[in-house]
Formats: sequence, structure tokens, C-alpha cells
Amino acid sequence: MACSGGDPAPAGVEGALLPYKQGKVGIYPAYGYMDQAGTVHVASAYKQARPFHEGVAWVEGLEGFGILGPDAQWVMEPTAPYTYTEDFQGGVAAVKSAKKLWGLLDQSGREVVEPRYQSVATSPDGISIGFSAAGCDYLSSTGETLGSFKGCKAFSEGLGGARDGAGWFYVNAEMTKVIPGPFDEVYSFSEERAWVQKEVKGGDGREPSGGWQLIDAQGAVVADFDDSLRSADPFAGGLAKVGVKGGFRFVNRSGTFAFEGVFEAADSFHDGLGSVKGTSGWTYIDPSGSGVLGPFQVEEGGLLPFHRGAAWVREQDQAPYGLMDADGAWRVEPNFGSVGPFTEGWAPAVRSDGARVWVSSSGAIVEEPR
Repeated sequence: MACSGGDPAPAGVEGALLPYKQGKVGIYPAYGYMDQAGTVHVASAYKQARPFHEGVAWVEGLEGFGILGPDAQWVMEPTAPYTYTEDFQGGVAAVKSAKKLWGLLDQSGREVVEPRYQSVATSPDGISIGFSAAGCDYLSSTGETLGSFKGCKAFSEGLGGARDGAGWFYVNAEMTKVIPGPFDEVYSFSEERAWVQKEVKGGDGREPSGGWQLIDAQGAVVADFDDSLRSADPFAGGLAKVGVKGGFRFVNRSGTFAFEGVFEAADSFHDGLGSVKGTSGWTYIDPSGSGVLGPFQVEEGGLLPFHRGAAWVREQDQAPYGLMDADGAWRVEPNFGSVGPFTEGWAPAVRSDGARVWVSSSGAIVEEPR
């Protein structure tokens, strides 16, 4: 088991730790961790071994959940009696108790919010939301209740959408109302822009859902689209995908359509490239709307997003996947029957010969032990 190239390794091991599957533990498939050279650091003795997020990884053993550090040492032994855990985000992770209630755990394994909510949503900003029948609470990464409202939207770029009896508005981390609204609907900020709706009329994706506006971080209206939009996605790379009559277009941060063309389907920009579907198939486009790669004759799932300069691509349905760079060159030749998403530079894949491997965005390949 060898690999060449690769992404930076954490201290203490020869390369980033990657989950692998080998054998069984009880009646379950068994998982452990190896490094970029294929050296095993955690033997396959666990029901679940997840990829690392924010420097730690969840592991589930026969006795419960634990947290593994990048040096292959336990931050928390795998004995915590949770029934489900979500990946760390903003320094905390949502955890579900046997009573089907949710709380928060920090990266040291400390329960900063005991399970008491119907659900919990974390955010990269470090402000989470606890939902209950009475409404919702904004929660700090240390477990403090920051504010309580009838409705809450995820914090992003220092602002979160909140709702009281009069409608939706935005608050900052101090829970001060900074964009008063009121709005019928709000969405999270991205690249200092947010979509809001002054009047929600429909929202089934086919008819105008009403009163669309694009605002900046001070609450000023950048553009008023009124009923001309069916849907609107967050901004990425300076552009946001929007649903319009007949298909999809892209809007820039100035609130104007970035280029001509209405597409049958489209996906948001990642690493400077988006993807659109036209009569000739799926194509990767640049921010000017020019096609740079393709078209590809794929229907199932469209094109996968770029990550650190590369994307999984297959040239037609049922063809094997390969790893292609933004210039159209293969970093890894097509030889994979199934592939997974990239997480912090690495993605799982199954080679045509059945071997389970991990592939880095730079093209390094690590084969799992057999």
C-alpha cells in the first residue's frame, strides 16, 4: 500500500488519518484508521469510523461513541451512550441521547448542552440552534443560551435570521436586532449578501414564491426581483444560482444576471467553476458563463463539484469516474465504479477491480487493507 504526493499531514502520523474497512466486530463491518502511506494506526475494531472534521473524528464502538484526535489518540474513549452524533462544526457537535433528545458536545468531549432539544443545528460561526416545541434558542460553543425566538435560521458571517410575532429579521452574535425587517422569509448570509422575501405566495418551485430581494449586510436592498424568482441559492464564487421561469440562471453580488442563458438544470460554483445542463449535456462553466469542460453525456446526478482544483468526472452514464483538473487533464485516469465526496482533501472510492481506496484532490491514492 503506497501513495505518492498528497495533502499536508497532521503532526504525529505519516499523513492524514483515513478510515478503512476490514473484517467484522460482532455482527457489524469493522472500521479503523490508516495514514497516507497505508499504515494502520487504529485497528479495525469499530462499527463506524468517520472522516476528520475540524481536527477530530467520531468513532462508534460496541459500547458507544468516542472522539479520535489526529495523532490517533483518544480525546474521548468510545463509550459515550449516544444513539447518533453529527460531525463537528464551529467547535461543537450535535449528539442524540437514548431519549431522542439533542445536545452539544465540544471537541474535548465535554457536554456543553445536555440533551434537551427536539433537534440541534450547528454552524461554522460557532453559534448553534436548539429547537423545541416552544421555539428555538441560539447557543454559544460553551453552552450559553444567547437568545430565544419563535424561529431561528443558521448563523453565517456573524448574522442569523430570527422570528417573532411580527416576522423575520436578523440579529448579531449579541442578539441585537441589526436588520429589522420584518420579512416573510429570510435566508443565511453568504459573501455579504442574503436573500429575503417580503411576501411568500407559493414556493413549490414552479410558481413565483413572492417578493424576492437581495440585501447586503447592512440591510440595504441591492436588488428587487419581486415575483420573478422561483428559488435562490447562497452565493459562492461571487454568483448565486436562482430559479426563473423556464429553468435556472446566475445572479452576481450586484444583483444583476451575470450572463445570458436559461439552463435546464444547474449547480452552484465551487473552486471557480459551476455546472449547467443544456441540450448537448452537462458543462462546467466559468464565472463569465463560458463553457470550459464538456459537454458530458450524464444524466444521473449531473456533474460533481470541484474541490481544491479537481472533480470526479465520468464522460457518460455508466462510464467509470476519473479525477479531472480544471484544465481538463486527468489527475487520476477513469477507473472507479463509485466515488464519494471530498472531505478536507480526500474522497473514498471503489476501483473497477473492487478495491476500496482513498484519493486526494492532488491525485494521491491510498489502498485500504484487505
